[in-house]
Amino acid sequence: MSLFKNFVIVGAGGLGSFIVHELLKRKVLGKVGEVTILSRSVAGLERFSAQGAKLIPLDYNDVKPLATVLRGIDVVISTVGKPAVPMQTALARVAKDSGVKLFVPSEFGMPTIGGTTGLWGLKNSQRVALEQMGLPYALFFTGAFTDTSFGPDLGFDLSKGQVNLAGSGSNLVSFTSRMDIARYVVHVLTTLSPSKLENAIFRIEAERATHVDILQQYEATTGKTLDITHETVDSLRNTVAKDPTNFRAAMFLGFEAGNGVVGTLDELSNDAYSNWHPQTILDVLLSPESVSA
Repeated sequence: MSLFKNFVIVGAGGLGSFIVHELLKRKVLGKVGEVTILSRSVAGLERFSAQGAKLIPLDYNDVKPLATVLRGIDVVISTVGKPAVPMQTALARVAKDSGVKLFVPSEFGMPTIGGTTGLWGLKNSQRVALEQMGLPYALFFTGAFTDTSFGPDLGFDLSKGQVNLAGSGSNLVSFTSRMDIARYVVHVLTTLSPSKLENAIFRIEAERATHVDILQQYEATTGKTLDITHETVDSLRNTVAKDPTNFRAAMFLGFEAGNGVVGTLDELSNDAYSNWHPQTILDVLLSPESVSA
């Protein structure tokens, strides 16, 4: 069985750096061939170059020169943020013309299929474009990033024992850490046959829980009593009405609407990696590296 061996990662900040790390681990073992990083700036990525990755600056406004770079590449993995999501269509066209076999667009969150507005609509349109051009894709719906979802910017200052919880906090949410997402993504891309990856949708989660339950578990485990205040749903709606780009308000309103999980339990793809064993939410929150430690 012929497996995918050569990879390009677009964007190596945040989640992308974790994926590069996992690919390079497999490169050492001979399970991955070429690992190329395309980034607007390669400054600060020298550690990956020292481990065998190629670093190539990428102008998001002109991807046509990448045709030569993408020849011989099996898979393109995009981890770009919202501002760069629209350029994925042009990148995918160049990838298809260059012989790339699989495109992984920047999803890595809640399901976007059928989305019509905001980031969800934008990402859904990218998937439709891939279908129309005939370039096989794989989508990874991973839920919220556990390791970035409980920081002060979202209302959680656990080190000080203070929480400003947006909304009721009573809706189930899927959580997965970026490290575990990277482990899963690289595992399936390097072990499953191409036929099982083409136009596949992977719905994964380390754990699903409500914010109320998570905070109660945190208190019970640590012995700390948190000072918890609530921001009402109406307040969140007013925030979004004034600023539709407000990430915190939009995300928690999505949770209130029941859009916080990656799918039903029967739809989960966790078993595609039988030895995955991802970190629990508390594992991450109690880790010394946690943003909320």
